[in-house]
Order: sequence, then structure tokens, then C-alpha cells
Amino acid sequence: IEIEASPLLMVQEESFFDKNHVKVEIKTKDGQWDVITGTPSLRGGVYKWTVINVEPCVNHDVRILVQGIDVNQSIFNYPYTIAAASLDELASSGYRPHVPENVQVGENSDGKIEVSWTPAKCASLYDVTYQEVTGGKTISQQVQASKGNSVILKDGLDSCSEYEIRVSAVIGDEYSEENVVIFSTPPEINAAERLEPIAQPFVNSVIAKWKGFEKLSCISEYIVSICKEGEECQEGHKVERDDSLQFMEFQSDSNLDECSAYILNIKPVHNDVDMKVKVMQFRTRSHPINNVAKLVTPVNAEAGHEELITISWNAIQCANHYQIFQKIDDGEWERIGTTNDNVFQQKGVPCTEYKFGVKATVDDQESEMVMFDQTITLPPRVSISEHPTMSIEEKTNSSLTFVINNNDNNHRCKVEQYHVKYSTEEDYI
Repeated sequence: IEIEASPLLMVQEESFFDKNHVKVEIKTKDGQWDVITGTPSLRGGVYKWTVINVEPCVNHDVRILVQGIDVNQSIFNYPYTIAAASLDELASSGYRPHVPENVQVGENSDGKIEVSWTPAKCASLYDVTYQEVTGGKTISQQVQASKGNSVILKDGLDSCSEYEIRVSAVIGDEYSEENVVIFSTPPEINAAERLEPIAQPFVNSVIAKWKGFEKLSCISEYIVSICKEGEECQEGHKVERDDSLQFMEFQSDSNLDECSAYILNIKPVHNDVDMKVKVMQFRTRSHPINNVAKLVTPVNAEAGHEELITISWNAIQCANHYQIFQKIDDGEWERIGTTNDNVFQQKGVPCTEYKFGVKATVDDQESEMVMFDQTITLPPRVSISEHPTMSIEEKTNSSLTFVINNNDNNHRCKVEQYHVKYSTEEDYI
């Protein structure tokens, strides 16, 4: 608003007028009088004030205060109200509304996320845009100014995530500057399952890392504890998030036992939710072993009852597991099993030659294969309950013909000789 006045024409005696004490005040209909603090320009007895940041959509009244030499003051009211501009006039003029103030974000009584703000005068509607701070889809909601100054965020909100919320006032095509706030949604009780910790075990300690901000941006503090299987857990350590780093890191004390199984508990700390821990298993490493294969030696194999072959070897204290290999006749080596014990059993086939070997894995380092020096050959399966089926046919020349079905149980066996008993005689054929 530009205000021009000639105070000299408003007083009876110019000598009683203090030209350095002329003030202008302005107010809205229901507001208080505000003094215009800017220095007016003065040309030919005309004072001119330019008032900025005036809300054009409300009526204004203006008055001039003139002070005399004797400190008495006279007030001159402008007789007309400065009428407000319509929203159409504001939109066509390119007027840019003021930014909404005092943006607040929180849960309402229904547990939904509500955004509210102080109304910006002259706005026709408000635009509320939000996006996860780590990136992703941007969602926008708009509310008519006549419907209020708050909105419920409906879509695209994940638990325990940090969002940037931007609120601006709109008139026509003009948007105000944005009022930006950061807000974190509350976590679910099992939100720690999002964490994907990585454990780096050593002989007597462990380092664990996880992406705290990326996975649980609403959590800034964790309690980490270590438990050995079958024993009480160690005292927990507090780990605070440092957003200058990609990973959060926990380093244990150097008091763990070598090649032992442990459980790492990572518990997020939240003021309002008692969250469950993220459980991770790891195994400490062993002291370096120069020749793992030598420790496995010797490897033994023997055939037992019902073609069951038992392979055994020396156990290594810190072995992760063992792999068992076999070779049939003159074929290729093939792996037939993995075990944590130092004994393995394998069902064999009669009249088959076997060779066996073992590999040990210590701290994920695989040894060379150690072989059993001898070949295991299983004998034919012969017992009273498993006699081969025999067919006998009598011939006219006092001879007999017999057929033996030997394939079912001993299909890999070659018959070298039959022992035949008849009457009081016997023969080998």
C-alpha cells in the first residue's frame, strides 16, 4: 500500500508542527494498529510511505499521527477503508502468498499421522507434499483453505521411517515458499527384522555392522549384547547412530572363546515402543592351522552289516564341517554328504569297489582331500532268507536243468563257480 499525506495542510499553525514526528499506522478490521517504521520520502511537503507485506485479501484502515512542538499529538483517520482484493484479482495479479507457519506433525487420537499449520491469509488452498528422506515416491495432498488448516496423511507411510514434509500456500498458479519439517513415523514392535547385520568374527572378538539410518531411520540408539550358547549373556553395550557414516558398528571386547558359537542381540531403543531384538548367530574363528589335511589323517573305512560302510577320521576341534567323497570302481570322485561329526555311514551295493576321501573346512578354508588308502569291496548278498530263485527241469536222459535268478540282489556280481549237491554226490561247475 502506498500512502501519501500533506501534514502541513492538516494543522492550523505550521509553527506548532514537528515535521520529524509524523507517523502512519495501519490495521485490519479486527487487528491492532501497527506503526509503519520505515522513513517516508518527502517532496514538496508531501510525505509518502510504502507499506510492504500487507495482506491484500483483508480490509485495512489507515491513520496519521502528527506531533506538535509541545509534544501534543493529533490523529487524522483516513475516511475510507482500503477494500480487500478478491481471490480472482489476486490470482490474476501473480500475488505470491505467505508461507504457512508453525507446521506440526504427529499422531492424532485415531493413531493417524496429521499435519497442521497456522493459516496463511489470502491462501485459496494448501499443498502438503511428503517423501522419505532416503528418496522414493513423492506424494502430494491438497486441502481447500475453507476446509481448514490440517490434513491426514493417507498413503505411502512406512513404520519407523523418516519423512520430509513440505507445506505451502497456493493462490491460482502461485505457490508460497515451502515450510519444511522432518518427521519420523513410530516403529512396529518387530521392525528390527529389517536390519541386515554383517558379522566379522575373529579368534576372540567380533565386529558387527548394519545400516541403521537406511533400515530404521526412527532409531538413533541400540543396545547390543553377546550370548554364548548355554551360558548367560554379557552386559549390553550402547551404540549411537552417526549419520555421517553409512554403517553403524559394534565391536565386542576381546574375551570370546575361539571357534565357539555365539548369538548377537541387537535391540533398538525407542521412547514409546519396546521393540524386539534382532538375533544373529556367528562363530568365532580358530587360531591359524597350517596343515588341516594332516590333522584329519588317518581316514578309515570298513564294511559292516547289510552293506553299511562306515567312514571315520580324526576330528578337528575348530572344523566348521566335513565333506565326504566316494569313487565307485574306476569312476569320478563325487561328494556324497556333509557332516559336523567325524563319522559318516553310506549304504553300499554288493560286488562294488569303493574308495573314500574326506575334506575338512576350518574358518571357511577348505582342505585338500584325504583318501583312505584301501579299496572297500562288498561281497555278494547271500543268506537263507535271500536265496536266489531256482527253477529245475528234469530231462529224459536222467539229467536236470536249473536256472538261478541272481540279478535282484547281486546285479553287479559275476558268478565264478556253482557248488551243486545231488543225491550222495556233489560237483563244482
